[in-house]
Amino acid sequence: EVVATVTQTIPRPVKTIADPKTLKGTSRVQDPGADGQKTTTFKIHYTNGIETSRQAIKQVSETAPKTKVVVEGTKVMF
Repeated sequence: EVVATVTQTIPRPVKTIADPKTLKGTSRVQDPGADGQKTTTFKIHYTNGIETSRQAIKQVSETAPKTKVVVEGTKVMF
């Protein structure tokens, strides 16, 4: 049995906004957003050197991810 603290990355969601003023096929990042993080302390059980179970003892901290916003052009030129 081992107690370990593990930090996991929470991937940022991506939101795409259609922009009729920008040419189709072009895009730009309006807000880069940010990944979140979650740090949890686990009690890990091993049998013959192999992890057999993992139990969360406490969540130390969590930072929510911030959405990445991408503007996608929809304007068509003839």
